[in-house]
Amino acid sequence: MRHRGWVFLIVLLSLLLLSACGGGSASTSVATGGQVSAPSLEELQDALKAEFDRLGIDPEKVTAKAPQKAENTTFDFAVELDDPDGPGGDPHDGIALSWTERLVGDYNQDGMVTGNDLTPLGQNYSMSTSIPKAKYDDPALHGGITYWPTGDPRGSGALNWRMARVDGNHDGHILLYDITPIAVHWEERLTGYRVWRKPPGGSFELMPDPDDAGSEMTIPRPDASEITNDAPVVYDFLDAQAVAGELGDGVYSYYIEPYDETTSTAGPASAIITIDTATGIVNQSPVAALSVSPNFAGAPAVITLDAQRALTRTAPLRAMSGTSTVTVLRTGQRVRPCRSRAATGR
Repeated sequence: MRHRGWVFLIVLLSLLLLSACGGGSASTSVATGGQVSAPSLEELQDALKAEFDRLGIDPEKVTAKAPQKAENTTFDFAVELDDPDGPGGDPHDGIALSWTERLVGDYNQDGMVTGNDLTPLGQNYSMSTSIPKAKYDDPALHGGITYWPTGDPRGSGALNWRMARVDGNHDGHILLYDITPIAVHWEERLTGYRVWRKPPGGSFELMPDPDDAGSEMTIPRPDASEITNDAPVVYDFLDAQAVAGELGDGVYSYYIEPYDETTSTAGPASAIITIDTATGIVNQSPVAALSVSPNFAGAPAVITLDAQRALTRTAPLRAMSGTSTVTVLRTGQRVRPCRSRAATGR
């Protein structure tokens, strides 16, 4: 099986050399951050085949399904009161939910991870490795998430979010390495999202599609004519029942999950977000962020576990986070903390 890795490596190095040399021109090499040229579609297809072989994946035998793995979790899910005139005016019109579509490997934004996603990879190929194609926020701003694109996806940051979708490995550049996410998530797809709601005093329930009572989803993907090549796919949903006279005021909780109606499969659920309609205060379920240093060591070894970056939507979990040091004396030993320092303060 080891030869599979060599096949992909040879293809990758060959294409990088071709890009660096500009097919025999006097272009600067990739290593110096100079100008490079994009591989052809045929070369990208060859690289994808080599990556399938390296990973031991037979693309003909992969079963279509909704997005899988935690990396497909919607990370910018948000809720707020839909109250145009603000507090003290007319009653709010409901609770507004919004998020950006997440489907790793779907570079052409058609809702499916297929060979067609090689085209935007080639079209947006990083011609200079010194200039990033996509920019990302400091992970500390978003609970340790390293792939949160900079800017407003519905405003001036739309193009950056679009490029971040093609930057499958989130290193800021669109290169051959971004073929791997296509192979890993091959045939994953979504046709929309399911929204789950917990009303005051109730339990979580699937919200129906207001426009299609027979649908398995709450909201379908936008029509293809509404999806552009210079912005990400975004969703807006209004819970008009979260008002007095309907379900009433109180604390509402929501989470969403990607869904593929063609296979009746669901993807990873988002964090749960709660909102109090009386105050407008929003809270999100805690985000776990545990780092291990070193992340690989033989025995004996001293390992430090650090959870100080774990947080809620608004602040670190000061009372719960901290660091703990453990000592491993032999391979297979159950780890027990021997010294702990919990963070204090609010």
